[in-house]
Amino acid sequence: MRIRSVALRTNNITGNIKLRMKTILRNLLSVLRRFKMATLLNVLGLSVAFSAFILIMMQVDYDRNFDRGIKDVDRIFRVEVAYESGTKQAIINRPLAEAFIRSSPHILAGSLLDPWGEGAFFYTEENGVRNNFKERWMRVFPEYADIFTFDMLDGSADKLKEPNMVLLPLSLSSKLFGNQSAVGKQLHMANSKGVFTVGGVYRDFPDNSSVGNSIYYQLNPKENFQNFGNWNYIPACSRISRRISMYLPYRKISLGKEVECLWS
Repeated sequence: MRIRSVALRTNNITGNIKLRMKTILRNLLSVLRRFKMATLLNVLGLSVAFSAFILIMMQVDYDRNFDRGIKDVDRIFRVEVAYESGTKQAIINRPLAEAFIRSSPHILAGSLLDPWGEGAFFYTEENGVRNNFKERWMRVFPEYADIFTFDMLDGSADKLKEPNMVLLPLSLSSKLFGNQSAVGKQLHMANSKGVFTVGGVYRDFPDNSSVGNSIYYQLNPKENFQNFGNWNYIPACSRISRRISMYLPYRKISLGKEVECLWS
């Protein structure tokens, strides 16, 4: 008898809950039918609010994690020239950049980047078939891959030390050669401007990164080596040891943490 009484009480509670839920739903539908415009405005307002919140949080996440995918990002800096007028610029000449890189033993590595590289036309050839492409090429010192710690998936970043050798991002490697290994493949420049060989494939950097997923190749070691009048290069950051102090030379050079695209 006791067990039966408990079962009846449970069934009664379940029935009351169902009845109340039906009543609430019926009242809700009645209100919606009665106040259609107000309901529509409320739904639209909530939709806009949630959409705005999601977009804002996406931007916050993008900014908070900018460059966080780069190893030791807190030790990487961009060299800028600061003028007495208060203006600054990141584009400097090569001799000045070279002198700064050599100025302190705490600067473990330094590199230059030529930011003026636009999309270049080239083609690949497979079984007599040409496939034409246009991608962005960037000229850098070989140390560039060391500073930003390129995650090499195939080949070696040291190939940047050799002329006519390039590094490709994985996404572009897949676009050009599918599932085949890109190392050793050739990129033929349009108008017979030369042939480059793929020396390595690196993992793509995220979109919120100062490093672009470009085709990288060696900057000519002798180019404008002593030309103080050619201001065309970005000192593409220097990896600084953790013991760095404020005793770096060149009063008119300031170190600014790299937080924006190097070639924007």
